This record gives sequence, structure tokens and C-alpha cells, in this order.
Amino acid sequence: MEPSQRHQDLLQEFLHDLRVERKLSNHTIENYYLDLKSLLSFLAQHEIEYFSQIDPTIMEAYFSFLHQKALSLRSVARHKSSMQSFFSFLFKRRYCEQDKTELLPHTKPSKKLPLFLRMDEIERLFDAPNLDHPLGIRDRCIMELLYGSGLRVSELTQCKPTDIDETQALIRVIGKGEKTRIVPIGEEALHWLRLYLLQARPLLMKKKSCNYVFVSQQSKSMSRQSVFNLIKKHALQAHLPVLPSPHTLRHSFATHMLEAGADLRSLQQLLGHSSIATVEIYTHLSNTQMKSIYIDHHPRAKMEDGSDQT
Repeated sequence: MEPSQRHQDLLQEFLHDLRVERKLSNHTIENYYLDLKSLLSFLAQHEIEYFSQIDPTIMEAYFSFLHQKALSLRSVARHKSSMQSFFSFLFKRRYCEQDKTELLPHTKPSKKLPLFLRMDEIERLFDAPNLDHPLGIRDRCIMELLYGSGLRVSELTQCKPTDIDETQALIRVIGKGEKTRIVPIGEEALHWLRLYLLQARPLLMKKKSCNYVFVSQQSKSMSRQSVFNLIKKHALQAHLPVLPSPHTLRHSFATHMLEAGADLRSLQQLLGHSSIATVEIYTHLSNTQMKSIYIDHHPRAKMEDGSDQT
């Protein structure tokens, strides 16, 4: 059932606030929209005409509905976060007399360590593209930049030629909240970037014009989904045990940097996170890797029958 026109209007006003006041990315706003559209449809189905009618029973029924859809704990947590922001907005704008955020459950999602690739898996993935074709050079360049500079896929697809300083080996990216940061480009990534710009991109452009660095075979700017697809394609070619995403390469960048001795504060700045707490999960990831190495190599890490002592 479709939400009432009033509810739809309030949702659009909230999304406008996210875009103009909070300057969130289009991708983030789209997630808010999908989450809250689900909520408003549920309210319409249960004949809730006013937000003041929302009570603990309705909230419990809605979260039960989400769990029945077999959503992950992280997805449910995202729905809760979207509702929290929306309810807070309604209360501050006096569209609702009571702050409905008080009715949201207090459960926290379990922390899941991010997926990352080992160096040998990185090498196999990067060797997969056919370098005799301009698309292969482009794909290699994309993966080198995602891993070499820890970029988000949206930051990569929005990159313009003027954002790249080849002389200083730096790239300017616009991250979440429209925040700009300068990120170094490693020698390997810079090599493939130059090769792509000099050889592959002109062939893909076919004398057409495009404002963005990375283009498709149709000479148009690449979408986030097309980058997802090309990485999946090359992962299958490389026979990797997992199917990585662009974010997997970003996680791999962070993990390998930390294991090589980078400090959390520097890593936070490179990744463009507003809080250092966000990058602390890589400490847990590194500790897990450290324990695995210890068990595999220390002569007394295992008992004589082969079982772990830990």
C-alpha cells in the first residue's frame, strides 16, 4: 500500500534537508529513501495516518516485519538509524509532538570483520584483465587505484582529470558529506593511471568528450555498478575463493597498511573517516591475522596432537 501524500511530502522534505543541510551523498540519500519508504508503506498498511499514532506495539511489529524479511543485523541497524534521523527531524520541525526515537529498540548489531584479500589474491586479481584491450588496461588501473589509494567506489567514479596531479602523485577526492581530501597515488597505481590516460582512454572515448576519468565502452562515465561488475568478473577469472567488491579492495588497503605499521590517525585521514573509532575495526582484523600467523609458525602454539592451545 502506498504511503499517504502527507507522509510522502514529509519524507521529501527530510531528504531535501539531508541533501542541502547535511550535504550527504546521493547514494546515502537513496538508502535513507528506501529504508523510510518501507516504513511509511508499513504504516499505511496498518492505517497509521499520523506519526503521533506510532506506539511501542507498532514499532515492535515493524522490526518483526524486517526480521521476517531475513535482513542481516547490519541492514536492520541501518533501518533503525534512518528512522532515528527521520523521527528526530519530525520532532525538531514540530511535525510530531513526541520524539519517537525513544520507541526504537536498543539492540546493537554484532561487529563483523570486513572482508579483505591476501597479497597473493590481490596479485591474481590484478593479473586477470586482458591488457591487449583498452578495457583491460582501464580495469587494471581502476583496481590499482581502489587498492593503492583506498578510494571508495563513488570517489573513483566521480574523479575528474583536473583532480589528478601526476607530478606530485596525488589525487583529490570528494568523500562523504562532500568533504575533500588529498590522497597519495603509489608508483604502481600511477604507472597504470598514466598508461590508461595515454593509451586506453583515448581509444574508449572515440573522439567524444566526458568530464570523468573512467569511461565505459560507450564513452560514458562509469557507474558504481559497472565497477562492481568488472571486479566480480576478474575475480571469477582469477578463481578467487571469494567474490570481492570495490569496498573489499579499500578494506585490503587499510588492513595491509596497518599490518605494515601505519598508525590509526594517518589511516583515518587516508580513508576520509570523520572518526578514528571507524578505523579501529582494522585493529581487530589485524589481531585476528596476527593470531593466525602465530598458530601457523610458533613451535609451541599447538599441542602435539595438532589441536590449538588457544
